[in-house]
Amino acid sequence: GGAPSTTGARRFLAFAGAASSPSILYASDAALAPPVFERMPDLATSSASSVRFFSAGAPYLLIAQQGGDALMFRWNGSAFSHHFSEYTLPKDVARGQVIAVPQAQAIAPFTAPDRHGAPAEFLLVGAFPNASGANPPATLLKGRREVIEGMRGPVSVAVSPVDGRHVYVASKYSKSISVFDRDPSSGMLRVNPSASYWSAWTASPISDSNPPGDGYRTPEAWGSPLDGIQSIVVAPDQAYLYAASAMEGAIAVFATDAVTGALTLQQVVRNAMANVLDGKTVFGLSGAYGLSLSPDGARLLVSSWHDQAVALFERGGDGVLVFHDAVTQGERIVTSFNDVVSDAAAYPMRLGGEDDAWYTSARDSKFFILTGTSYMVVATAGSDAGAVGGAASVFVWRDASDKFELLQRLEENVGASSVEAFTVVDESTYAPTTLHFIAVGNSYNTNSSAGVNLYTLSAATGRFTLHSALQTPSGTPILANALRYFSFNDVQYLAVARGWHTLTAPVASAVYRWNDGLGFGTAPMQEFPTEGAMGVEFMAMPTAGAEPLGLLMFSDFMSWSAGDMAGA
Repeated sequence: GGAPSTTGARRFLAFAGAASSPSILYASDAALAPPVFERMPDLATSSASSVRFFSAGAPYLLIAQQGGDALMFRWNGSAFSHHFSEYTLPKDVARGQVIAVPQAQAIAPFTAPDRHGAPAEFLLVGAFPNASGANPPATLLKGRREVIEGMRGPVSVAVSPVDGRHVYVASKYSKSISVFDRDPSSGMLRVNPSASYWSAWTASPISDSNPPGDGYRTPEAWGSPLDGIQSIVVAPDQAYLYAASAMEGAIAVFATDAVTGALTLQQVVRNAMANVLDGKTVFGLSGAYGLSLSPDGARLLVSSWHDQAVALFERGGDGVLVFHDAVTQGERIVTSFNDVVSDAAAYPMRLGGEDDAWYTSARDSKFFILTGTSYMVVATAGSDAGAVGGAASVFVWRDASDKFELLQRLEENVGASSVEAFTVVDESTYAPTTLHFIAVGNSYNTNSSAGVNLYTLSAATGRFTLHSALQTPSGTPILANALRYFSFNDVQYLAVARGWHTLTAPVASAVYRWNDGLGFGTAPMQEFPTEGAMGVEFMAMPTAGAEPLGLLMFSDFMSWSAGDMAGA
């Protein structure tokens, strides 16, 4: 059988496919006379016995299947669809439904007034005789249109993480959280107004005419505690939901019903409130915007755009939030490391103990991460130029103690004043080798003729071992005051800013080039006529229509003659 119909600019012709054949659909431009039909994608049916077209807010095709339930396909603007799949495009999500009438033979759509006198759509479905030959009664279905209210300006969605049976939608302009029941197998959603949380604003927004008259309006009338709601998150046990409201600078805590998903307000946390137990004052919530729960659900992080802060809350078993701390833009974050010195109260950030060389002096430090482990190397030359001590110290972060602990001292250095950390891939062999380096420059010490020492991380021991030393000019010991590793045009370099001990002559700084299989060598690739270089920096500067320009800058502290300033 055929069912011609017109929807907008198209005319359709559908054929119910017998046996295992799909039903076939053709379409033609409605303006063509006579019509010229072209085949569209087939409709997935089996043993179809009839096909009918009707319109009820959208075009529909009804297909009765002798071997199964009847199918209702809905036109979504590009195709007739009745189910989703992994191939369904976002524009094709409008769909029909399965009508549970087995052995359906004929379907008749019609419109009639309901008990309120409003027009309603009905379907009358007749079936083939059953296996015993009896004629089953016809099935009458009434169409229902679901209207979702209180969901203007949806901004955030959360799904109950344990069973997936509830979906929560936060709406900024309605100042509400809507609750949907979700079928985990099909993904079908149905709004549950009785489980949703509406603020006073949701049902009665304030305007020039509502409420009548002038005067003070309570925060609740303006939508508190969801005024400016921006995000929601559900706890891992799905027993609680948390909502961030930017206008209020507040976090609302809701208990969720295990069966219905219904929301019940439990707590509201705002700036300037105080914890019940320790009296700590809440801050960092102005413009509360984003929420994130730790995987175990023990902590809640809140990002706030107005305070430019991230606030941390501890979460109790009853879902209640207890303020812990907040960090703000530009704030220096300090904590206590492994400090065992006698005056630790005055120096809470100091690493090591009183026997460590850098207890009194540290010239340079570098933090770096290798293979997932955090390290810090510190140059520890003393301030006395004639001092003998001053090795570099390497610290490693230990999660167990939540501290940096001393890993080793690089004793080959007797006046460490500059450090650098970097990684180089040596491709001189068939299997490239990744080398993790620490470079230590020596100065502030008359015994610092070692110049620059390079160390590599041993995978076997987890410690750094001496790899090589960079050559220093003969004669007066040269001080390596600063180091800078850089890569340019896929070539790796190490620049050394060099100074002096005696004011007798200028001291050239140097650049060493990495060569696979040979390392940085001993002799520099190039020297530069600096006088008393104390710093070095590199930058790749883009140029119009050409290759980037590499700039290497040495800062001279003073001239070798009479202590004059030398510039850069």
